[in-house]
Amino acid sequence: RRLGRRRGTPGFGNARAVRTVFDQVRARQAARIKREQEDGDTPNLFLFVRDDLLGPRVTEQYIHSRDSYRELQAMEGLVPVKELVDTLVTLLVQNAEREELEKPLQYTVLNRIFLGNPGTGKTTVARIYAQLLADMGLLSKGEVLHKNPSDFIGSVLGSSEQQT
Repeated sequence: RRLGRRRGTPGFGNARAVRTVFDQVRARQAARIKREQEDGDTPNLFLFVRDDLLGPRVTEQYIHSRDSYRELQAMEGLVPVKELVDTLVTLLVQNAEREELEKPLQYTVLNRIFLGNPGTGKTTVARIYAQLLADMGLLSKGEVLHKNPSDFIGSVLGSSEQQT
């Protein structure tokens, strides 16, 4: 299902996507087997368990343990932003449960606009929010790129279009 949802997105290739997913499964299995061997167990090398296939279960405790979440919670005020993040965490956990039950997922828009006077922390909150999305696994490439307006403005007339 996860592969099917990515179909039609730019850069998607069936064989490459299957290979990538399989490599992730094998890496998770190898890490689990290593942990079991270190604990003195004799793991079945041919067994794939749920966490090997789908990754670790998404829980509120996992998200709350991330540095980006703790950094946001430590900031003064920002009640609407904190409530938004908690709503996203709840939705993420519910969707993980729905996915395992083969129920349709609930979708939401992740784009946000941060408005306010200069010096009120818009850029800081946007950076933390972006890192939270990455920590929750909600970004297609899993990385955050910080850009300034000057990164999109060309030095000569007509060059801005090439940079955006």
